[in-house]
Amino acid sequence: MAQPQQPDFEERADVIDKSLGTKRLCPACHVKFYDLNRSPAKCPKCGEEFVP
Repeated sequence: MAQPQQPDFEERADVIDKSLGTKRLCPACHVKFYDLNRSPAKCPKCGEEFVP
């Protein structure tokens, strides 16, 4: 049975909800997360706050 084709990157990028904000990388614990459009950004894992 043939597998369905994966959509290319541009199609998948449109799926990301803009209300999640920008994808960030915590400088303390290196976890990736969305900042939810908040400033300062706060890491959900370690609680580190930083201004991107």
